[in-house]
Amino acid sequence: MIPTIDHTKSQSTVEKLGYIRFDFLFSYLIVIWFLIYYFMDPKTTIGKQLQIYGNPKFAFCIAVLVNTITLLWIGMVSSWTTVLKYTCMILVIKVWLLYLIWNKHMRLPNDIFVFFGLFVLYNIYLYLNDESLISIYKRTFTSVIQHDDKTPLFGLVAYLGQVFNIDKDILAWF
Repeated sequence: MIPTIDHTKSQSTVEKLGYIRFDFLFSYLIVIWFLIYYFMDPKTTIGKQLQIYGNPKFAFCIAVLVNTITLLWIGMVSSWTTVLKYTCMILVIKVWLLYLIWNKHMRLPNDIFVFFGLFVLYNIYLYLNDESLISIYKRTFTSVIQHDDKTPLFGLVAYLGQVFNIDKDILAWF
């Protein structure tokens, strides 16, 4: 059995309502990287540099691999509805975005360097906020298992469900 975690104990990683902040989850930083890469005009100076040094495809491949391992673990400790919900999250913020850039040329040495550079900066950011990758990952994993919807995407879906009066049984699938 997974122990219950009080998300409100960590003052820096959560918002006032106990939601894990998106900037503490590396996946969302990859999504921001994707948005900049995908929508930046390649004719601009920054756009040209992104085409050479900033393809997030490698990062998404690593993220899908890590999420697949997490999905297998969730499958062992939780219900099939949780597995389905987590799979939908992977499809929306990882696989779909990876699909959109799949035909973009990778420059592996550059892309790997940028990925690891961003990962190092992310860990420095966590350290400066008295957090660690492990603690964030545990909070995220526990939130998914406990269905408390305290991660950014699941929290957003729950919030929109309340705004549009969608039945909680239907929202449990998302």
